[in-house]
Amino acid sequence: MARCSWIIFFLFSALFLQTEQTVFISADDANSVIKRQRRASSLLLEEVLQGSLERECLEERCTHEEAREVFENDEMLVSILFSCMHNKNYCGRRCSSSPCQHNGVCEDSIRGYTCTCAEGYEGENCAFAKNECHHQAKVGCDHFCYPGSNSYRCSCADGYELGKDEKQCIALDACACGRLQDSDNLISETRKKSDERFPWQVLLLNSDGKGFCGGVLLRSNFVLTTAECALLHSHFEVRVGAGPNGTSGTGKMIQVSEKHIHIRYDEDTGDNNIALLQLQEHVECDNYHLPVCTPERDFAEHVLIPKLAGTVSGWRMEGDEFQGEELQVSYLPAEDCKQILNISLTNRQFCGHLQRAVDKRLAGGSFLATEYKGTWFLTGILGSWPLQDMDWETLLFTNTARYMIWVKQKIK
Repeated sequence: MARCSWIIFFLFSALFLQTEQTVFISADDANSVIKRQRRASSLLLEEVLQGSLERECLEERCTHEEAREVFENDEMLVSILFSCMHNKNYCGRRCSSSPCQHNGVCEDSIRGYTCTCAEGYEGENCAFAKNECHHQAKVGCDHFCYPGSNSYRCSCADGYELGKDEKQCIALDACACGRLQDSDNLISETRKKSDERFPWQVLLLNSDGKGFCGGVLLRSNFVLTTAECALLHSHFEVRVGAGPNGTSGTGKMIQVSEKHIHIRYDEDTGDNNIALLQLQEHVECDNYHLPVCTPERDFAEHVLIPKLAGTVSGWRMEGDEFQGEELQVSYLPAEDCKQILNISLTNRQFCGHLQRAVDKRLAGGSFLATEYKGTWFLTGILGSWPLQDMDWETLLFTNTARYMIWVKQKIK
């Protein structure tokens, strides 16, 4: 019996030793199995170059710190993590949501996706037909667009020509209208910091040198204002490129040689309250003295006025001086305007709603301009204030696009 016990003990010992050799291996052998291959960028370059999603979140433990090295932007990282938590298909598989429209082919990438559009469509998601005009499309016309049977056609405002892509509008000279900035937006940023007025904004001054109305430069020698303002004084001059209080050193004084009052101006109703002033000399164009662009009527009435917010720029009285003012305005539907102001609107007028109410009136001749793809277009001019006592939030404008044929006749 004792002999059997020893035999059994010997067999179990042998089995245990064999099992230990199978399960446990030496440290060197184990290290050769689990050792991670070093990458070329794993030393100093890994800290210098932008993170790789494969390196940071697959080869290393995917922590917030490692993921941050990939995107290098906290907002993007939080957005992606949030989207991943709520939609598992979002993470690395954005094509699963079928973002490409009209049979476009989608291809995933680490940071997004790309669409290859079917014939006849364009845009980031192939949403836009090539024969239609879409003002919100990044690939559309810089200025004016006309739909066609196979493709839309573009044209430009005066002073520009179409680029090789037949979409971009390229300035022909220094007097090209409606441009505030150069290619790197330096002029725009400088203007904001120095509180400069728009370079097409002008101030009308009487024979005593006191401001009384505003206006806007349409050409290097023509200013648009209201008929009401033009009839206030028999002789006056304009300051072009005036600063915040109308007396900046960049401003230039020019005499008015001729006044063109619209033939159908009605002083009682305020209809056709518009006038064109011809200057004795041309303004020398630079960053502080430029004309604004005038849009085609369809473009103004179907895109600029109803769909985009604009900026009212004009003058308000502060003591004995005029101070420059800029206000953000959105389009107000005609029926709402009629109800608020208790007036009848003609097809040559429209209303705008201020984002914040004002407690002081703007001078007549203040104008509304709208930016479209880097170019500013004139859309309206402010006439008489319809109500005497109110917290002003609603403004009544003359639709200047309706008068461009008359303006061009006078400018010729």
